[in-house]
Amino acid sequence: MAMTLADAAKLSNDYMLKGIYETLIKTSPLMSMMPFETLNGTAYTVNREDEANMPTVAFRQVDSVWTESTGKTVQKSYHLSILGGDCDVDNFLLASQQDVNQLMAEQVAMKTKIMAHVFDQKAIYGDEDNYEFDGFHVMVGDAGSDVQVHAGSDSTGGALNLMLLDEAIDKCTAGKPDFILMNKTIRRWFDAYLRSVGSYVTERDDYGNRFGIYNDIPVLTSDWLLQTEAISGGAYSAATGGVTSSIFVGYLGAGDGVTGLQNGGITYETWDRLEQKDASRTRIKWYVGMAQRSIKSLVRIDGVTAAAVTATGS
Repeated sequence: MAMTLADAAKLSNDYMLKGIYETLIKTSPLMSMMPFETLNGTAYTVNREDEANMPTVAFRQVDSVWTESTGKTVQKSYHLSILGGDCDVDNFLLASQQDVNQLMAEQVAMKTKIMAHVFDQKAIYGDEDNYEFDGFHVMVGDAGSDVQVHAGSDSTGGALNLMLLDEAIDKCTAGKPDFILMNKTIRRWFDAYLRSVGSYVTERDDYGNRFGIYNDIPVLTSDWLLQTEAISGGAYSAATGGVTSSIFVGYLGAGDGVTGLQNGGITYETWDRLEQKDASRTRIKWYVGMAQRSIKSLVRIDGVTAAAVTATGS
């Protein structure tokens, strides 16, 4: 059963785990919204409709012969990756510090923020071939041109316009989009345009963080969505080597959407004494990944330059 990290925090009676979950949620707007499904194994397989081999229906005359047709499905597997790290605190500091738990908690909080940053980065650029989980770019690339909108042409990018954004929203047919994700540079141009036409709307999450709203869809930002992406033939080709970025429109959920995957949730282990040095250690571990059921749950606008946003691009 899928639940968000906020739900997991509410169910946990462990003080440290609650702190880890809350830090992840505060640090990553995307992670705070994403539902996570628990796996018993290391991989998750989804069955998708094969759009090239769908069944057919037709009108028929009285007493005519019915024509049988059946559709086909294709399988896609998503694998978990191991994310985490160690926090070491010298035992001299622990012995001389009045609040031992606070000292280690500060280190755990810093480590958790880095985990959130890495997750956000790999949610965009991750590749299973690099011992990571597949990110948005790989998912869109596997899905094909039906879920891609191009702001540029050849190797030259173009500014965002609302026609492109509306097209991307229309292409996300798995369900009503839950988010629009862009970097802060593009977001500033986007906000400036909305203010100029009197359509700038914002809300706050449970932690006071402000986010924009466009067509009733939350506009999230990511520090890890680069403005150095390159395009080739008008489409995204690499994370670096260019001056463009991408915008993602996504639907989240256990039905046909994008979900997080985990095995056992976030865990930690502690050691009071280490063999090689006089220190205590806390290890944070998360067997984590992402999966996409319907290929129409994630749409990309690529080739977006840092330039003024317009209504139609003309």
